[in-house]
Amino acid sequence: MRGQVLGSSSGVEVGANINLATNIRYSMKTNEEGMYLLADMRPGNYQIQVSHAGFKTIAEPDVLLNIRDAVVINFTHYKRAPLWSRF
Repeated sequence: MRGQVLGSSSGVEVGANINLATNIRYSMKTNEEGMYLLADMRPGNYQIQVSHAGFKTIAEPDVLLNIRDAVVINFTHYKRAPLWSRF
């Protein structure tokens, strides 16, 4: 499984956390090009979650991975809204 994480306005997102969960948990961070690669994964149904400071956490809840699948999932991350604002 591989893909790229882009920020909504800032281009690639370096160091975004990628977490996959099923019966086994996989975690990694995106590289300097915003790319991630997870190899040697077992077949199964996964939930992928992407998080990074200052951005909303996003998830893809139902990703089916079969034997010999070459799955590519790209994400666009949006800035978190401020907790308060001045008028």
